[in-house]
Order: sequence, then C-alpha cells, then structure tokens
Amino acid sequence: MSSHSVWLNVDDEDAWVIATVGEKFGGSVMLKRTSAPKGVELETSVSEEAFAKLSPATGDPNKSVADLVWMPDVNTGAVLHNLRLRYAANDIYTAIGPILIAVNPYKMLECCSAETLASMMEEEDVEKLPPHVFKIAKAAYASMCRTGGAQSVLISGESGAGKTETTKLCMSCLAEISGSSGKSTESALESGILLEAFGNAKTVHNNNSSRFGKWCAVHFDERGHIASCEVRSFLLEKSRVVGPGDAERNYHIFYQMLKGATDDERKEYQLMANCSDYAYCGKTFEVEVTPTPKLPDGRKPSLMGWDVRPPPRHRAQPPRPPALFTAAPDRRRRRRRRPGARAAPLPCHAPPPIRRRSTGSTTSPSGRTR
Repeated sequence: MSSHSVWLNVDDEDAWVIATVGEKFGGSVMLKRTSAPKGVELETSVSEEAFAKLSPATGDPNKSVADLVWMPDVNTGAVLHNLRLRYAANDIYTAIGPILIAVNPYKMLECCSAETLASMMEEEDVEKLPPHVFKIAKAAYASMCRTGGAQSVLISGESGAGKTETTKLCMSCLAEISGSSGKSTESALESGILLEAFGNAKTVHNNNSSRFGKWCAVHFDERGHIASCEVRSFLLEKSRVVGPGDAERNYHIFYQMLKGATDDERKEYQLMANCSDYAYCGKTFEVEVTPTPKLPDGRKPSLMGWDVRPPPRHRAQPPRPPALFTAAPDRRRRRRRRPGARAAPLPCHAPPPIRRRSTGSTTSPSGRTR
C-alpha cells in the first residue's frame, strides 16, 4: 500500500487530525497521527471497512485559506483544520462565500479594534476586504443604498459562540459606515448594555450568555444616517429568575444592583448587603466586580465587557447615497388641542399673521393688510 495521508476522526480534543497510512495486516490498517494531546499515543489502527470511508488529506496542511470555497477538497476534517490554523493565527473570521464563520477567541483582538475598522473604511471595493463583520455590514449597507430595500443580517450559533459581541460589533460597523452620530446613534449602540443586564446570565459554558433572542431593526433617514433603532426580545428564559441551574447564576441585573448600589440606594430600595441573602441569587455565589482599565484606543468598558464602539474621529464624511430611504416615521404622541386654544406655529413655516384686536383686520409681517 502506498504511503499517503487521510483525515482521521478521534475522540480527544483534536476531533479531526491528519494521519499517515502505515502497514496493513490482519484486516486492520495502521495509522500514525501527526500530532496528539499529552498522554495520547500517536499510532492507532482501524479496520479496512472504516479505512475505506476516510477522506484523503490533500494540499499543504500548514496553509489556510480565507474562504472555504477556495479549498481543494472539502470535508469535515479539512474544514475544521483550516479553522484551527486561522484561529491559532488570531484570524477568527473565515468566509464561505457570503457567509461568515466566527470562532470566539474569548479575548480582545486587533482585528476588532478601532484602527482596523478605520483602515477598512478606506477600502472602496467591499470584495477586497478580508472576512470580517465589517465586510458583511458594508455589503448590506451598500445593497440598501443601491436598491432602497431592507436588508437582513442573521447572527446565530450555540451558547458561547459570540453572538452578543458580534451583534454589537455589527451595529458599531453600521454606525461607522453610515457616518452616524448623535443621541439616536449613541442610544442604539448602548442599548445592548441594558439588554444584557436584564437578559444575560452566567452559565456553565459562558459568563455572559444571552438567555433570550432578539430582533433588531435599524432605520436610516434620507441622508443614510441612523435615525432610530427598534429591538424586540422573545423566548426569554423566565424560569431562570426563580431557579438558576447548578453552578449558574441569575440575570446580571440582580448582582449589579447589589454590588453597585450606594448606601442611600440600599436604604431607598430596601436592599440587603450580600447576594447570599437572596435565594434568587444563589447561596454559593459572591460577585467580585473588578474595575476594567480603559483601552488606549478610546474604547470604554461596559457593564459586562468592552464596548466595541470606535472612538469619534474627525474625518471627511463619505459621500451620501441617493435619497432611496424612507424617512423614519414620527412616533411622537400628538397632543389634542383644547377648544378655543391657538395652535403653536411650526418652525418650518412662515411666521403667523399678526392680528389686530381693534379692527379685526389681519396684517402680515410685511405690512400688507388682508
């Protein structure tokens, strides 16, 4: 049998490894792994029937591709090995055509910094950008400007995959791409902090796990700026409020109130001193809140992690798209006018006419009598 390599499914943390084919004897084939965790032997054997189902390992095992479409041979082992190589090089984003795969690094990386987002803003051709959340957001924004229709970005994954941070980063990218600023934009970006306090909790697999789903709608005005943002939550894990699981915590808001309240606030809201005083918070948990230092690029810490919103910069605004947007509706409540009351003049209209009580005639500001 000629010597070649195959993808082998193993039961340890490597999951899939490259194995060199050895000798064949007694209906079994000897395989030797290229690497193995500590305490695991490199050599193993499989039956001929199992060996016939293994996929050959082609290409350079030390090189990765940014888009899985470019892989010479696509199988489970090759895909996971490619993601492993990129993850080791801090390239957490990998594309499959228009789909983006993100592997949670559980740490801050340079690819999500404000400097990286600023450098991506300088690239006009979105197809030349590397796999990144910024590329997805920019493609959606450009398609909205071109067609005038709504666009959708679906973010999904298992617990701890990084959906919460990816959503916040996507919102920050939209604000950066559209050149939006002001109270509406700030409120839209910082609303996630409040949602995390009431809907996220510590679980066995994730310290900041979202226990609910959310649908976010970002509305743009005719200039292409963020006008408003609407968030709808659903499928909240209500049972966690009265009964957190073993080795898990309740929602963040309970611990944040107990740890961050002043003496006057404790007295006003009748709060006890420790988390262990409340059955809802668990008898075995005491929260340690350590101050998080400020990053040198200007990002500020949020309640449970970093705020990925890039710092404001004085730069030339990109050219605004054509008026293909629908202005956000005015949802302010209109007050009913009392009978006999005068309506206040609108600032966008001409000044109201001046009425003379003596003659009853009407004189406009230009002096003409009507």
